[in-house]
Amino acid sequence: MKKNIIYSALLISVSQFVSLPVQAEELSADRLYLGGGFNFNDVSSRGSATGFQFFGGYEFKFKWNDDISTALEVGYMDSGNFDHYKAPNGNKDAQGVWAAVLESV
Repeated sequence: MKKNIIYSALLISVSQFVSLPVQAEELSADRLYLGGGFNFNDVSSRGSATGFQFFGGYEFKFKWNDDISTALEVGYMDSGNFDHYKAPNGNKDAQGVWAAVLESV
């Protein structure tokens, strides 16, 4: 429950940070991008795993100080099943949704 409250507060903070300039911007499909990848994980004495991720992002038209671009990404990552890891709840992998705000010059 505590994690959900923290994640919700973080999401609201990020959305407020980006929302003012976005309200004045018309969304365009040519600023949308998609990506993905594979990950190879090795944890000593716990085994190894091969996982994947995919994400989508949008680069906003506005720029901070006329030179800093802002993009918002959302994705999903799965670490894959570790060979020898025995967790108390039976899970052998890590997975979840993530979001990021990117600033670049």
